[in-house]
Amino acid sequence: MKNFFISFMVSVFISYFTLAMIAFNNPEDVWSSKTIFVQFILANGLGFMIGCANFLFKIQHWPYIAVLSAHYLIVVTSSFIIGNFGNWFYMSEPMTVISLFLRVTIVYVGVWIALIFEQKRAISKMNVQLQKNRGE
Repeated sequence: MKNFFISFMVSVFISYFTLAMIAFNNPEDVWSSKTIFVQFILANGLGFMIGCANFLFKIQHWPYIAVLSAHYLIVVTSSFIIGNFGNWFYMSEPMTVISLFLRVTIVYVGVWIALIFEQKRAISKMNVQLQKNRGE
């Protein structure tokens, strides 16, 4: 559940970051409350999809690299589908597509690096506790 919540929050943040970049690049655009609400719903949908994709990591008979690859594919595909509905990029402008792909990839790698460090910290903490219990 923790991973679901983290994924949800990261995707909402990244979605709004993408919207901010769009607004920054087009300062003459004015968004209505309806547009912002629709973008919020889309961002939450993306968060839900990525959160659900996290359940792939519960599959124990798959190699880790297969699970990670499937998860990444779902994240990228979901980002592109939902981003297409939200006009986060334009297919007629290849750089916007590449930019979205790069942002998704950078965030994906960043989150996984943070999770690896968190796991290492937790393992280190458990090892210290085990050493205390053994009297070392």
